[in-house]
Amino acid sequence: SLVHVSSDVDEESMQKYIGKNWMAVPYNSPDRNALKEHFKTCAKRELSALGFKRKHEIPTLIVISGTSHEVLTFDGVRDVREHGAQAVDTWMELASLSDALSSKFI
Repeated sequence: SLVHVSSDVDEESMQKYIGKNWMAVPYNSPDRNALKEHFKTCAKRELSALGFKRKHEIPTLIVISGTSHEVLTFDGVRDVREHGAQAVDTWMELASLSDALSSKFI
C-alpha cells in the first residue's frame, strides 16, 4: 500500500496533489505530524513548527515491510527514478530478507 503523508500548506492543496485512489493520512490528523516526527521527514518550512531535526527531505518514499514493519529503504524516490517499476521487485526481495531475519533472531 502507498500512504501519502502531506506537507502541503492546506487540505485543498493536498487534495489537488494526491491521486483519486491514494490512501492518505487525513490532513487534520495528529498522526500526520507524528509520522513526520517518527521518520524525521518533512518540508523545510515545517521544521520550526514541528521542532525536530530533519533527516529526510521531501519528496521521500519510505518503504516498510508489511509483515515485520521494518524500514526497507528511505530512498524509494531514488529507487523509482533509477529503476522504475523494477524497484518494487527489489523491495519485495528486501521484505523477504527482512522477514526471514526477524523470524530467525526474535
